[in-house]
Order: sequence, then C-alpha cells, then structure tokens
Amino acid sequence: MAIGIKANVVTFVPSSLTLLVLLIHRRRIWKKLIHFCVLPVLLFVTVFTSGYWDNYQRYGHPLGPSSVASEVTILNESVPSILFHGSKNLARYSIRSTSTDGLPRLRPIVVAGRGIQRMLALPFEHLGLDLYNPELCRRPYTAVGPDSHEDRAWYGFISILILIPSFVLSFLPKYRERYLPISISIVVFYLTQSYLAQYDPWRGRAFISAAVLFAALSPIVTSPFTIGRNRILAVAIAGIILLSSLSAFAWRRNRNFLPYDQFPSVFHMDRISQITANQPHFDGPLRNMIDAVRNHPESPVWIATQGPFPEYALFATGAKIVPVTQEIIRDPSFPSHLTEGLILFHQSLINPSPNDLNLSSGYWAREL
Repeated sequence: MAIGIKANVVTFVPSSLTLLVLLIHRRRIWKKLIHFCVLPVLLFVTVFTSGYWDNYQRYGHPLGPSSVASEVTILNESVPSILFHGSKNLARYSIRSTSTDGLPRLRPIVVAGRGIQRMLALPFEHLGLDLYNPELCRRPYTAVGPDSHEDRAWYGFISILILIPSFVLSFLPKYRERYLPISISIVVFYLTQSYLAQYDPWRGRAFISAAVLFAALSPIVTSPFTIGRNRILAVAIAGIILLSSLSAFAWRRNRNFLPYDQFPSVFHMDRISQITANQPHFDGPLRNMIDAVRNHPESPVWIATQGPFPEYALFATGAKIVPVTQEIIRDPSFPSHLTEGLILFHQSLINPSPNDLNLSSGYWAREL
C-alpha cells in the first residue's frame, strides 16, 4: 500500500528481492521468474504517477526533495560514519525486537521490560556504541516498557517466546534447507533499515513486514507443541497472544481503555483531548480555533497550519473549511486575495498583525 506514496518503501525492496531470488534459485524455477514479477511490476507502474513521478516533476528526484533525504537518512554521511551509526541502529532495532509490548502496563512489567533492554545494551556500550546518544536519530533511543501504539509498538513478548528462537534455530542443519532463505531475508531487512536511515522509534510499524517473515519461521517452535501433552503449551502460547491483544486494547498509548500513570481513560476525555492525545500542544490552539469558527458561522474558514495539525476537527462545526497549500502562502500578496471569512494560520507561514487573535502555540486567527 505504501508503493507510490511513501519513500521508505524502498527499504523493503532488498529483503523482498533476496527472498525471491533465494527461493527461485533453490527450487530451480528461473523460467517462472516472470510470473513472480508480473504483479509487482503492474502495481509499480499503476501507482507510479501517484507519487514518484510527481516528486520527480517537483524536486527532480522520485523520492522527494533533498531536504527529506538529509532529515531521515544517513546516506549523506561518510562511509565510516554510515557504518558506525548503522551498527548502532542495528543494535537498537535488535534490542527493541525483544520488547514487552502487548503485556499489561503494570509497574513490575514496565520495570522488567526496561531492565531487559538496558541489560542487552551493555555489551554494545562496552564496544563503544553509545545507543542513547541522539546523534543522527530522528528521536533519541530509550529503553521502554510495554507500549501499545500502531506507530511505536513492536512484536511484543511473543517475539521472545517464538520469533527469535525460530530465527536462531532456522540456521541449524535440520531446518536450514527449508527456512534459511527466509532467515537471510530477515537479516537483509534489518541491515537495510539500520544502514540506510536514521534511528526512528516509529519504525515499529515498518517492522511488521519483518514480522510476516518471522511468522513463516514460527512452525519451528510451535509445531511440536500441538502433539500429545504439548498441546498444553500450544494453549499457553495462544493465551499469551490473547492477553497481548487485550492489553493492547486496554492500555493503548494516550487513548487507553484503562487508566494508568498520568493517562486517564478514554471515557474520561472529551473529543478534543482524544484528537490531540498524541500531540497535546495542539489542544489549546484547536479549542480556540473551534471557538473562533463558531463565532463566524456563515463565513468560510481558511486553514494555513503547519505540520500534522488536526484541522479535521473543525469539520464538526459545520463551517466551510478551505485548506491553503504552502505554495499559495509563499505569495506575499496572498492574504490580500481573501475578501471574506476567517483565516487560521501559524506564524511561521503568515506574519500576525496587531489585530489578529492569538490562539496560543504560534497559531493565530484573522478576521477578513
């Protein structure tokens, strides 16, 4: 689904091609290679114009402007720097794969999860790899306890029980013939994610792709449990998976069903608090915007915000919402073209005037 939309889809290509080539080579079906390529090629050609071609026309590169590459990748660094920071990323992602995500967010589990990750980081620190140094990281790496969020959550406790043991056992002669191509593809995936881009705690959702590969290895560990008395172990594994699902629902980050720490239950939050739960600094401006829009019920509302501002919440007011692109805003005479309504804007895009209403956090309202 990310093809043609997100640039980081290219990080999935090496592992996918590795798996494809190894499987075809192992089964001696090179003549059928075209059958495996038809669907990916059709998908790529079909969606090419939706993103990559547009980027090429705008910025001269199919993956976007050079500023994006410098912001999210480490490819502009020297080779020694890429190897050094990529190795740190590989250690970070490997440690995060042993997370306790999905388990109940109870204090003993939180402390244990963080302790395990700190312990696993010690050998790398002795090698001179300071994993907590934020250099070339989109966000600093930290040892975290159970997390339940579609952006940041990882494989969870089931990884320690099944996925990682399956990966290790797949290199044994007994399983190598059948499972080695998948394991090699997993290694390529981790290397690609680590050595191409800066460390990003939101890559948990990207690593779902690796989880699909991991899942293909899981019969190495799980299949013996379904025979005879070992069915009890199979039931135990299923119970852990069920517990993880329920915990993810009950303690979902910022919109949790059950209260924990400083986070109230979602049932004790109003609509604006729910919308801005992941970005609380938008709470004040959004509430003030809604009040301003309600005071101008018949006027069009022009939106010139910055970043992922949740302006969609204004739709509930019934106002006519008109988003303004940054290309239009760059025109110095832009505000003079608007003859009526209300414009909501960020001060980094439009300079506020003395008569504008301060909505807090750099956001303003101007009556036209």
